[in-house]
Amino acid sequence: MKILFALFISLFLTGPALFFAQSSTSSDDSGYTPESEYIDTYHVFIKVETNGSLLIEETISVYAASININHGIYRDIPFTKRLANGFNRVYPITIVAILKDGKEEPYHVEDNMGNTRIYLGSEDIYLTPGLYEYKIVYRIDEALNFNSDYTELYWNAIGTEWIFAINSASILIHLPGGAGDKLISHDAYIGHYGETFTNYTFERIGDILKYTADDAFQPETGFTVMTRWPNGIVAPPDEDQKFMKLFRDNTGFFVITAGIFLIMIYYIVMWFIAGRDPKKGSIMTYFDPPENLSPGAMRYILGMKYDPKIFSTTIISLAVKGKIQITEDREKYKLVVTTDTLSGMTDEEKAVFNALFSGRRSIDVDNAYHSEFAEAINKCKSTLKTRYEITYFVQNRHIFIPGLILTIIVVFTGVLLFSANFIAAFVLGWLSFWTFGVAVLIKSVGQVWIDAFTSTQKKGSKFAGAIGMTLFSSVFVAGEIVGIVILFFVMNTSYWLLPVCIIAILINYIFYRLLKAPTLAGRALMDKIEGFRMYIGAAEKGRIEVLNPPAKDIATFEKFLPYALTFDMEKNWAGYFHDVLEAAKQGPSSYSPSWYNGSSFSSSDFGSFTSSIGSGLTSALSSASTSPSSGGGGGGSSGGGGGGGGGGGW
Repeated sequence: MKILFALFISLFLTGPALFFAQSSTSSDDSGYTPESEYIDTYHVFIKVETNGSLLIEETISVYAASININHGIYRDIPFTKRLANGFNRVYPITIVAILKDGKEEPYHVEDNMGNTRIYLGSEDIYLTPGLYEYKIVYRIDEALNFNSDYTELYWNAIGTEWIFAINSASILIHLPGGAGDKLISHDAYIGHYGETFTNYTFERIGDILKYTADDAFQPETGFTVMTRWPNGIVAPPDEDQKFMKLFRDNTGFFVITAGIFLIMIYYIVMWFIAGRDPKKGSIMTYFDPPENLSPGAMRYILGMKYDPKIFSTTIISLAVKGKIQITEDREKYKLVVTTDTLSGMTDEEKAVFNALFSGRRSIDVDNAYHSEFAEAINKCKSTLKTRYEITYFVQNRHIFIPGLILTIIVVFTGVLLFSANFIAAFVLGWLSFWTFGVAVLIKSVGQVWIDAFTSTQKKGSKFAGAIGMTLFSSVFVAGEIVGIVILFFVMNTSYWLLPVCIIAILINYIFYRLLKAPTLAGRALMDKIEGFRMYIGAAEKGRIEVLNPPAKDIATFEKFLPYALTFDMEKNWAGYFHDVLEAAKQGPSSYSPSWYNGSSFSSSDFGSFTSSIGSGLTSALSSASTSPSSGGGGGGSSGGGGGGGGGGGW
């Protein structure tokens, strides 16, 4: 049996050469100089087998001049292609023989981003300048396309990624079982990727088809054939075989999809057990903060999380209570201590006050003091967490974190199975973190543009800041685009990877929010906060007036202004007190808040002032807490179908 196999290989290797010999061009007549490297002749013989496999022999005659070709050549053969439906198709490759000048040649194989890269030659041997003939024989399984009306060989026999010019090129195809007499079409395409030039000569002798290029090829010029014949000569796969082929070639997709489905079931079950909110009670209007809660505490409890506005409302609350004064000059803020007594402060207000003013009477809101502001923010967070979390709401992180870890494992496993490429998994991991950062940046850019358009003061500087922020962020957005291009175009990863990863992110984000739940005590307190919020928002002004609210005067306006800011209702609050503020403006001494001294205050537009102090101080405090250093007949084309790739020297 081994003797018969060896005899077959010998005939297979030498037989095509007899057919090609009549059209081969000698290197002596090539017109190339000894200083250049080129492919003199490139002949491809493809034997289509009745099981749908291809036995391919590539005969490549190259001139080596010790420029790129020192040890030999390399050949990239794609083993994965992305189909029009977005799924991957894998072409299993088996190397049969590697020869140089008729003798066995050492070689080694590496994975190169979806290509099987075959290095012909040995790194211990250097070639002397001259002409060498290489033969690469390999088998490709499951290579044919089966349509309802025909069987098709659509094959990029000479890839578009060769770095050398090619003097003479031809393709010989041996069809099975009389298919040559029943051809439906026999097209070929020459050119760079996507081009459809047809400057070739076609010949047929029985089941042998020959395509000969009329002209020499420039580097990165390919030669693709598209041949169709009636069904029945090669047995097509049945539906079960088609599905198994799809499953094998896209195992990563099915792993990620099944994994995400199971993780979603896990989240749903755990939400049903531990994450459902207690039923809301009846909401009654409150005219004072329930349980003497601070503005920051109310926002923390309602949102069941910390956000930057909690810190700014805490600062404003300290100012309104007369503990500090906020001064502002051209959007530069400064906090000045007015009294050292801590009476009347809540726990988080005391923590912030001590962190900022230990050993000083004032502090500029500037990132020169980023460590002080970062410490104050951390103290504010930790105090609120200790005081209110668990008692009034639970994050259920012990449920969410396992789901998140499982999602990461499933996605990375799927990516590795999708591409069989660790680099692709690394790029996806990098892209995931990068995407998160870019999303935060884009959100910030949107906010600064909103501030620029809605601000009534210093519009020029705000627009300049928005433009600067946009330009800064564009660099990171460009990095995001480059990462996506590398992942989905250079590495040829399936398009389905992106939507399933987005779905995975969305599921985790949705359940991160859903799993947070108030306790029974928290639900009761939230109902009271909602009642106080109704008063601050003046949502039912007529009903509020009937219920004997607090005196409608400047003192009440200032006392509850931090709460209006924490509820994002500062304009509603200013509107509710519009007549009082207008009267104060017309009085003997025009109203000006004692807790604030700066250019943003305007007695003619209290609504804009309250919005400006809230957004401006929040932005300034966020910046101050950041370290300064962070920052044809068949519709084909050249390069289409299976096969392809290219090569070079090493």
